[in-house]
Amino acid sequence: MPDSYETEWRAYRKIRLRALLVFLGYIPCMLAVGATFLLLLHFTAVAVIPFFLAYALLMCVTFFQLMLWGCPRCGHIYGRFRYDCKQCGLRKWAGDDEEVAEAGASDSVIQ
Repeated sequence: MPDSYETEWRAYRKIRLRALLVFLGYIPCMLAVGATFLLLLHFTAVAVIPFFLAYALLMCVTFFQLMLWGCPRCGHIYGRFRYDCKQCGLRKWAGDDEEVAEAGASDSVIQ
């Protein structure tokens, strides 16, 4: 059992940031692709569809990675809106085992 979960929490932060950037970048990216293909290159709207589908796939993969991220201690799905792991009680952003909530503690889900 590791003394610190900093590496795993850093990976979670990267996934969370990537999901935010993919979400916020959707409209600007699609506007840029649409303007380039439709206005500058004079393609039909059908030519833009593969880019929409590729971005939708990127969004799905990124958000599934975020949703299915495993607890650093037990590996079970942590859950996006939880403050602690439902399985082992590891508190979100805990640095080591001393910062662990009791297993079986009340659900701390943001309502």
